[in-house]
Amino acid sequence: RTSVPRRPPMKIALASDWFLPRIGGLELQMRDLAVELTAAGHHVEVIAATEGPSEVMGVPVHRIDASPLIAYGQLSWRPRVARDVERVLAQGGFDVVHCHSALSPLSLMAVRAARRLGLPTVFTEHSVMHGAGGVILSGVNRLNGWSQWPDVMTGVSSVVARGLSDLFGREVHVLPNGVTPDAWVASDHSRDPVRVLSVMRLTSRKQPLDFVRAIPRVLEQMPAGAAPRFVLIGDGPQRLRVLLEAKRLGVSKHLEFRGQLDRSDVRDALAETSVFALPTEKEALSIASLEALSSGVPVVAMSHGGVGDIVTHGETGYLADDPGEFARYIARLAADAALRRSMAERGPSVAERFAWPRVVARHLEIYDMAISVVARRRRGESLDARAEIGARAARPVG
Repeated sequence: RTSVPRRPPMKIALASDWFLPRIGGLELQMRDLAVELTAAGHHVEVIAATEGPSEVMGVPVHRIDASPLIAYGQLSWRPRVARDVERVLAQGGFDVVHCHSALSPLSLMAVRAARRLGLPTVFTEHSVMHGAGGVILSGVNRLNGWSQWPDVMTGVSSVVARGLSDLFGREVHVLPNGVTPDAWVASDHSRDPVRVLSVMRLTSRKQPLDFVRAIPRVLEQMPAGAAPRFVLIGDGPQRLRVLLEAKRLGVSKHLEFRGQLDRSDVRDALAETSVFALPTEKEALSIASLEALSSGVPVVAMSHGGVGDIVTHGETGYLADDPGEFARYIARLAADAALRRSMAERGPSVAERFAWPRVVARHLEIYDMAISVVARRRRGESLDARAEIGARAARPVG
């Protein structure tokens, strides 16, 4: 693993509405980022609106009282929340404030508060901002100009970064999520039957119904007696719809629904997996796909999102343009053990590019960039102030 260069410790605030014990990709990434930054010698504190303990894995958590939360998405848009966030930042002595997701009101509040306090700010977007999401954010931006508040704006993949840059007309850097490749067990591709796994939150954005709808399409392309076993891990508001859709399509006997599992159980599931399938079209990056590659499992995903930063088409998996291709690629891999093994050999080296030491080093580069931006701004303000004083002194009296 690549080591993180030694440097003076920083005090870093990570801010978003969502954090553990709420389970999702952003929440787990914030937890892992906090732990990895701490292990690299920095002091990290989390600011969140999710109820829970005041410390997670040794990381202090400021739980902002945002009740009653807006039901959809557990959002915290309240004036007193903004005041409480600013109070935490004003008293915290932070070197940099790292805010996550434009869909989080608390994140935007933290960006604004940090800017008022003169604290360096980094903003990271974890979602693909196409369609309605982009329209909403553009509208909010026209009202308050929030996209100019962060000193450095980032996205977790090249697709996310390009989308933000197109929306707001400013430079956006790629700041990827991280993974621990050596924590994942190599898959046993000799297992029978072939297992096709998907791991996701069961929300409409993740499109779990498309995973279920791919099952009959895959089955009709497989040789007799070679039907794969489909496994779905995750939970969320679409759980019942997933089960009903499997029943409607007559594929319930081919689908094993395991619900929400912790990371160690997902690791065990990947060790038994032949193909990882992700039907989400607007996937920002996909940590689950990185974990699959770490386990030597080829990935089939959609070509429209950020998974293209991870999966090389035809080498470590396939990127599909539509649901028909998605099912065909799953069937191709399910039927060809030699092809699976060939792709499996390349997966771990790809995952190493996203190993935490490298990702932490990239975060520190971005944090330094934000600190430099603020320093230049302060020098500019100081020069402007001196120029104004000089101009006043040169004015004639009377």
